[in-house]
Amino acid sequence: MSLRRASRPAVEALIGQVIDGEFEILDPLGSGSHADVVLARQRSVGGRRMAIKMLSYLYLSLPEADGRRAAAAMLREAELLGHLQSPCFVKVYRTGFLPDRRPYIAMELAEGQTLQQLLAAKPSWEPPQMLAVLRQWAEGLAELHAR
Repeated sequence: MSLRRASRPAVEALIGQVIDGEFEILDPLGSGSHADVVLARQRSVGGRRMAIKMLSYLYLSLPEADGRRAAAAMLREAELLGHLQSPCFVKVYRTGFLPDRRPYIAMELAEGQTLQQLLAAKPSWEPPQMLAVLRQWAEGLAELHAR
């Protein structure tokens, strides 16, 4: 299965660049309303593959965009994720700023199938399987709310 997803031209332009002398951008993974996520290789830790989330140029180009507020929210997200222990959440390895001052979060790469892919492959699950997934979600949500 390829990790390549539809991406924006500004994200494609990052491929091959190195952030903070540490993270080599390999491929786009996805884009949302405020951020883009790319696949990267961490040079100093044996080439560990990771995800890097960064504020999107597309979002920042909108007239209603509040870049400072969005940047502060992204850094708060990283701080919160850094405290969570549940396997429902990725580990944060580092935060920083791109040369253009957009913040980024370098985090664990969650590989494997999405829930949507799992459900498409097997639309009905046995009750014990469904309960295990729901229990994980509930425990993760409880930890998040406790923070």
